[in-house]
Amino acid sequence: MSRFISPSHLVELLGSFSPPIDPESLEWRALKAALDTYDHATYTCIDLELARAAVNVAANAVIGCSRASAASEYRSADGY
Repeated sequence: MSRFISPSHLVELLGSFSPPIDPESLEWRALKAALDTYDHATYTCIDLELARAAVNVAANAVIGCSRASAASEYRSADGY
């Protein structure tokens, strides 16, 4: 994946989410690895369905992590 987007552009893009996604988080690194595995699987036609499932799980973890962070910030702002 890193051959398609520069690190600085990736940080900018991830920062545009609300709340921002940390490019150093375990969840993001897992998604990046899953995307690289999926890319490799498309060329080799080996375990494409498994690779697709791994991307879905990793993407949901990134989204879930982001939502959990937003909920935490919301609770802190309200004093709860």
